[in-house]
Amino acid sequence: MKHAITETDNGSRLIDAQGHLIRTADADRRLLHVLPKLYVDTPILRRFMRPEHVRLSVTADQPELNHLQPPGGSIQVTQCVPNKGYFIGGCQDTRYGWFVRLPDDLDVIDLVFHWDIAVDAAHLRQRIEHEISLNLNPGPYNTWSMDLSAWHRVRRFEPGKPPLVFQPTTLLSGAGFNEGRNVEVIDILLGDESEDGDLFVYVESLEIPAIPFSDLAYIEAFQDRQLHEISRQATFTRNNDAHRENAVIEMPKEVFVSAVRAARDVPFDKSTPYFKGLCADHPAMKTLSDWWNEHAPEHRCAAFAMPWVRVEEDADEYWCGYYETPNTAIAPFAKEQTANARVGDGVLVQFMRPITEQDCGPHGVDVHLVNGNVLWNVGVDIEDVKSGEYDEAWYSLEALSVFPNRFPEIWGALAEEAITC
Repeated sequence: MKHAITETDNGSRLIDAQGHLIRTADADRRLLHVLPKLYVDTPILRRFMRPEHVRLSVTADQPELNHLQPPGGSIQVTQCVPNKGYFIGGCQDTRYGWFVRLPDDLDVIDLVFHWDIAVDAAHLRQRIEHEISLNLNPGPYNTWSMDLSAWHRVRRFEPGKPPLVFQPTTLLSGAGFNEGRNVEVIDILLGDESEDGDLFVYVESLEIPAIPFSDLAYIEAFQDRQLHEISRQATFTRNNDAHRENAVIEMPKEVFVSAVRAARDVPFDKSTPYFKGLCADHPAMKTLSDWWNEHAPEHRCAAFAMPWVRVEEDADEYWCGYYETPNTAIAPFAKEQTANARVGDGVLVQFMRPITEQDCGPHGVDVHLVNGNVLWNVGVDIEDVKSGEYDEAWYSLEALSVFPNRFPEIWGALAEEAITC
C-alpha cells in the first residue's frame, strides 16, 4: 500500500497512492508494522557506536512467515530518532520499521530479532536474540503495529492509556527492563565461552490491537537524517560567500560564546523570574540583543535571537538551534539580511523584535524579525503571550543552552577562538 503525507488547510494528512485523503481508512489486507529497536543506555558507548556496527536479521517460527525481512530489500539500521541511544531497523522505503503482509488466519506471531553488535573501539562484541510472541487481538481493522506511539490518536482508546504500555525495545546491557514489562532473560553466555562475544537471550510477549492504517502516528516520521547521523565539522570552504551574504554584520565570537555560557549557567525554569514570559530578559538573550541594538546598521529593536548552524561542507542548509524547527536552505536567508548577524562561517544569528498586541490576528500571533517582516505565525492569542503561557524567546534561550551538546564541533572551535581573541 503506497502512502504519503500532504499539507492541507487542516495540517499534515495521510493520502493514498491516488492522492485521496485517508481518515479512518485501513489497509485492504492484514499488515504488521515491524519495528526493531535497540537501546544503548551507556553514554560512553554512544560516542563510539554507529549503525555500521550493528547487524540485524529477523526470523519467525511460523512457516507462513519464513522470514520477516522488508519486502524488496534488506534491513537498514539507522539512528533515525532524536535520541541517539536508539538504533532502529528499517528499509529503503521507511527508516522507522517496515510492513509485512499477514495470512488471514494467523493471530500469533513468534518472531526473533537477531542483533549482532561489534564495536572495536570500545572492545565490545555482543549478540542478542530477542524472542517476541505477538498476539494480534481481533478487531474490525487490518493493521497491527509494534510502535507504542501508534495509539495516541486512536479514538476508541482512552487518552494516556494505550493498550501497549511498554515498547518491545531490545536493551544492549541485558538489564534495566521496566518493572511490569513481560520479558525474561533466560540465557547469558559470557565472552570467554563464545568467540562471537556475549549472548543475551530475551523472551517477551505482548498483545497489540487492530487499528486503522490511518491511525499509525509515525509511518512517515524520521525519514530525514538526524544531526547525530552526520559527520559534522567546524570549518568550511564551500558556500561561505552565500553564508556571508546572509548577514548585515559580523558578531564577535566572544559575544556569542558569552551568550551560550549564560544560557547554561543561569537557569530559566519554573523557579526563576524568567519563566512565564520573561525569557527575553534572561542574560543570554540580553547579551545578544544588546549587542545588536548597539552595533547593527539599522533595525535596532531586537528582543531575542535564534542561532542557525552549518554542519556539513556539501550541504546547502542551516540546522536550527532549536531541534524541532526544520532545516532551511542557506539562500533564502539573504532576503532577510538586515535582520541577521553571522558568527564566523558556521553560525547565523537571526534577530526578532518584541511581540506586541498589534501582532495578534484572527489566525494567531505573528512573530516579526527586527526588519518588520513576518518570520512565522503561531497559533496562540495575545493573552497567551501576556500571561507567559507562550514565550517565543524561550525557544531561542533553549537553543543556546543546548548548543554545546547539539553542535559540539563548532562550539569547541568558537570557544577556543573566543579565548584567543
